[in-house]
Amino acid sequence: MPADGSDAAERAARTALDVAERYGADIRVVYVVDPTAYDLGDAPRSIVGLLKTGGNAAVEEVATMAREGGLDVATTVRRGVPAEELFSYASMVDSDLLAMGTRGRSVGSGRLLGSTTARIVRRSSIPVLTVN
Repeated sequence: MPADGSDAAERAARTALDVAERYGADIRVVYVVDPTAYDLGDAPRSIVGLLKTGGNAAVEEVATMAREGGLDVATTVRRGVPAEELFSYASMVDSDLLAMGTRGRSVGSGRLLGSTTARIVRRSSIPVLTVN
């Protein structure tokens, strides 16, 4: 489950933790520092460090909720293109489900997904639980 500290990610985490409790699943929480979003290819280490610190806080918040529910949890902060890193990590840990928050504005009866969520939903061979 990706975490970024947003309300959408928190809602997805709560739902995913309920599912994990029901099925006795382990939780893996990931934050991805996206150097392309801020043109950080050559950014000073201090800026990337601040983003990693924020990422650690985001994954630890979810990990604390998981531990309070008696779930096994692991966290990681990675750097790269978010969708690619999420797919790579999900494959590495043999994930059965990806849980992600949605955000955006409603359009008609549908809802726009965030760009990373939309990429994951379109390309994932693993089931994706999206939470609004």
